[in-house]
Amino acid sequence: MLKIIPAIASLLLVAGCSSMEIDNPGSDYYRPPPGSLVHLNQALTVPAQQTRVFIQHGKVVNGVDLYAPHCNFEVRTLKPTPRQIEPGTFAVTRVQPGGEQVVMQGGCSQDELEQNPAEAGSKCGAPGFHPVLSGSLTGRQVAGLPWHVLSDPPVITRFYHFYLASKAQPDVLRLTCHAAQDDAPRAQLPTFGEMQEALGGVATFEPAH
Repeated sequence: MLKIIPAIASLLLVAGCSSMEIDNPGSDYYRPPPGSLVHLNQALTVPAQQTRVFIQHGKVVNGVDLYAPHCNFEVRTLKPTPRQIEPGTFAVTRVQPGGEQVVMQGGCSQDELEQNPAEAGSKCGAPGFHPVLSGSLTGRQVAGLPWHVLSDPPVITRFYHFYLASKAQPDVLRLTCHAAQDDAPRAQLPTFGEMQEALGGVATFEPAH
């Protein structure tokens, strides 16, 4: 029980700060609101049998360093052949904060599972991935977390989903930006600066005013 109380306090503190300062551009908790624009400045290739393209330190990457912020563009449909996301402008229609447990059964993260589908059966075993945090945390939501999450906190990565809309490219679903992984009570949402650094010149935000 002594382990649970500090974990709850830490999670509530993070959630409270996020809600109070999320619209302040000078705050670490700021994130571009709905109505903002995302400018994709170069074409991205979505690999066959995948739905996401990963970006870290301003470059498209095949695998991400989970100890550093990273982003990904995601499309709606899975296809057997590669396809392009063309340069263009996307409107942010909704922003959703959340978090994911990093380690899967067999020692694979969700990103590793998607990036190496051919190895999933032998290396990753049966998927054990599940979101442990989603949206703004309330006391009721924290109390509802599994006991083992609070007494023995997992390593998680927190993120923002930026849902996108484009008449020219309706299959593009969203841009997701993750912070570095950390233990659940200490894990933070990515700052605006971290998201910009992860994207580099590949894509840029134009925040709504």
